[in-house]
Amino acid sequence: MLFLKGNETEIKAVVFDLGNVMLDYDPARFMAELGISLQHIPRMMEIIANRPEWDEYDRGALTAGDIRDLAIRDEPKLRREITHYLNHWSERFTALTDNVETFYHIREEGVKTFILSNWMQIGRAHV
Repeated sequence: MLFLKGNETEIKAVVFDLGNVMLDYDPARFMAELGISLQHIPRMMEIIANRPEWDEYDRGALTAGDIRDLAIRDEPKLRREITHYLNHWSERFTALTDNVETFYHIREEGVKTFILSNWMQIGRAHV
């Protein structure tokens, strides 16, 4: 059994999110790690990760190819960088070790654990 500190309320279930809870998620850093020029990253963030349609992609209503096409339409000179990022960004995730360990510790205490996220289907942008 697990209890809330200070008031002895038993915890029956814990829900963890994926992005920045179980997995590190930092699109600008991912772009840099994938070799995209630092001068292009602010614009890449605008036309990919910060665009309103990203929410539709997150919901599964758009594909990586759709996002690629919209971004290239907005910035055709970055076609190569856009496609490279969308083909490889999902490879950049790493576990947030302390949180993953906490997840397993809570499970070992017999508490129901769940992972909930608005995770979209990951796919290659070169369809």
